[in-house]
Amino acid sequence: LGFGTGTLTALVTNPLDVIKTRIIGSVSQQPPGILSTAQSIWRLEGVLAFWQGATLRVLHLAPSHGLYMLLYEVIKLQL
Repeated sequence: LGFGTGTLTALVTNPLDVIKTRIIGSVSQQPPGILSTAQSIWRLEGVLAFWQGATLRVLHLAPSHGLYMLLYEVIKLQL
């Protein structure tokens, strides 16, 4: 259960993380807005660009969520 939720979390939130990273990495004095950044990514790079880096996020979040749920269940049984 934890491994699946970690994977789902990574895949659902990755587009927002890509947008955030692009805004933070912007070199202009006035940072672009969320919608304009999303439109720019979609138009120039395509929809798959929103999932750049998703593999690494899944490899990080899935095991950590799995371990969290395992420890939660073990501790719950001990109480």
